[in-house]
Amino acid sequence: MLGGAVTPLLATLLVPQFGGFAVGLYLAFVAVVSTVASLLVHETRHADLAAELVGAARV
Repeated sequence: MLGGAVTPLLATLLVPQFGGFAVGLYLAFVAVVSTVASLLVHETRHADLAAELVGAARV
């Protein structure tokens, strides 16, 4: 959630201007972004990470 302190700070700013519903929308948005990001990450369970690092160093 963009660091542990960002959400309460944004909530403090959002509630007086837009109400508690805005905090819920923010949390839903961050949850969607986090879910999409985790779905786009490639699985590395069976990959040889040391070999990938060597290959990346040559580029």
